Amino acid sequence: AGVTLCDAPVWFTPDPISYGIPDNWGAAAVVYALVEGLAGVKDLGTAYSHALLAPRWAAAGVDEAEATVVYPASDGYLAYRYARHDDGLSLTVTGSGERIECRVLLPSAAAIGQVWVDGQPAPFTVAGEGEARYLSFELGGGVHRVTAR
Repeated sequence: AGVTLCDAPVWFTPDPISYGIPDNWGAAAVVYALVEGLAGVKDLGTAYSHALLAPRWAAAGVDEAEATVVYPASDGYLAYRYARHDDGLSLTVTGSGERIECRVLLPSAAAIGQVWVDGQPAPFTVAGEGEARYLSFELGGGVHRVTAR
């Protein structure tokens, strides 16, 4: 109201020039690195209807981990428990979606000969990218127990 009643020229200071990232983006970058990087949870669809689970705990030397990622507005989620053992690894995986592509980073010395999903043998591949090797398989919706030896 003061500007419209003034008979003098009006000057607005321009917005300050930014020389960095906006406030709290640093925290967002860290969360992104943890969720999609180390924990390896990525939404390939909508509300985790199709998800990629690509944990990289082996790169950090972590033997056991749990992760849960949730979209509160839609109740879309993916959760898992990871454990690495001397003779292989195990995962318990669940989510709200219909399809989960799994691509698990293997420890450098691991040789996987069999994968079981819910107690049944399951198809899988082991492929490398550079020095890294990944165990790949797919899961449907629901809760699944995966063992790789």
